[in-house]
Amino acid sequence: MIIDFLLPFGLCFILTALFGIAVLPLLRKLHASQTERDEGPRSHKSKSGTPTMGGVMFLIPWLLVMSFYTEKYRNLFPVMLATLGFGLIGFLDDYIKVVLKRNLGLRAWQKFGLQVMAALILCFSV
Repeated sequence: MIIDFLLPFGLCFILTALFGIAVLPLLRKLHASQTERDEGPRSHKSKSGTPTMGGVMFLIPWLLVMSFYTEKYRNLFPVMLATLGFGLIGFLDDYIKVVLKRNLGLRAWQKFGLQVMAALILCFSV
């Protein structure tokens, strides 16, 4: 019984670490890092250059490992769908910040609206 928990947990941990070795240098090369506005507090200046879009480093290995368990645990699919939906919202937010150079990313109402849509899709698809 404990192996049902430890095996996927261990696989996710190892794959995330390996994936991170490949993804972090790529994110640095693409300059996928946080930029802070000039008019913000000085304490926020230290955040400038912080890597962003690192969620893919966790999301992809987790979805990959969990996909092998959907047959045994049918209730896992909605959890994976929700994780993917909310992960895509986070990716979009970071993409707007990094690629489009709009420091605020998604506005609060946009993010909330997308989260509500993701939740509704989940509710009606299960």
